[in-house]
Amino acid sequence: MNKILSDTAIPADAKNLALGQYLHFAQDIFFHQDEKNGKPFEAGSGGSSREPDQVQQAQGAATSDGAISDAALKAYAFTYQAAKTFNETGSLPQVPPPEKFDGSFYGPLSAGERTQIIKTLQAAGIYKYLEAIARAYRAPNSVQNTDKAEAARGASTVESLKASLTDIWKAAHPKDSAFELPEIGVGGYSDFVNYDLHPQWLVPEQLRSEEVEARRPIDELALAQQASGLLRAKIEQGELILRTGGTQQPDRLRIMLQALKKCSGDGEDALKRFAIAKDPVEKRRSIQLASSNFQQGLRQAYQNVCLGASFAAVRSVLKGGTARVPEKCRPMANAGRATLVHYARTHIKALNPAVEELLSHLTARDPTPGAPNSEAVQR
Repeated sequence: MNKILSDTAIPADAKNLALGQYLHFAQDIFFHQDEKNGKPFEAGSGGSSREPDQVQQAQGAATSDGAISDAALKAYAFTYQAAKTFNETGSLPQVPPPEKFDGSFYGPLSAGERTQIIKTLQAAGIYKYLEAIARAYRAPNSVQNTDKAEAARGASTVESLKASLTDIWKAAHPKDSAFELPEIGVGGYSDFVNYDLHPQWLVPEQLRSEEVEARRPIDELALAQQASGLLRAKIEQGELILRTGGTQQPDRLRIMLQALKKCSGDGEDALKRFAIAKDPVEKRRSIQLASSNFQQGLRQAYQNVCLGASFAAVRSVLKGGTARVPEKCRPMANAGRATLVHYARTHIKALNPAVEELLSHLTARDPTPGAPNSEAVQR
């Protein structure tokens, strides 16, 4: 971003657009995270996001009692520091290094941190304005241009906000003339920019590539840390099952947990090397090794869950009843049942009428024994 701002060949309006997009993106970071633990939304590896009931979206700009929410307060503080640095130097503050990035952008505020931010914004003379803006905030999707009544209420809110900002200014500057209000829009608009009409606003491809490359260590570290957390959760879940006697195969579970702990330990060691390494190549190698170990552990945990579910499904064919099989494990369970039927048909001699009846029932439950699925399970 600083390269864009310092490049004399880039038009001023393109720089303004890029600066606005930068601040918009940074502010979204604070709102698009779990309010309980500060974890970012949809940051899982392999494109998997967390279940909806496991996340609590950060509050809007104001809480139910009208106070500025933690998410908004962090966004305001970041914007203020960025604007202050830009006004003083013409550039933006440097982004924290990868190992400190999450601590700067993610996580709930402590009482002390909240108090310090409020004092900083009050000293800058902008806190009362931010309170008024937060109270008037309406989520962008709450106002639709096709709903005239709702749009009118939104416009009324904007006019009330302008009046509040004007009153705050007059109270703080009784001898000064009225200030020029900034443009304030109503929600429901599109963020789309028609670059066909404004090609000069496009950021040069070289700078975009450099930005992607600069963000790569931050993204890789975030993914590795999340995979580490998921793997630790799987280990804790397995240990709980062992303690409560919730498995019929405790020895197999113990062996699996040992393997998961080794993957977790090796991954954590690689993360430590990443944190202290100075050479970019060594840092990249360490973070890739950490991710590889965590992902290997998660794959083993997934396979163990599906093996257990498939074993229960095949066993239910002989004992009766229906085993609960997670949807992601059904292909493996179906293949296991098909293999059982195929084995019974090819290895058991049906000289006894009772055995013949059992085989008939098995065939009825899976009419396609010996299908390619059985080979997948045998492998």
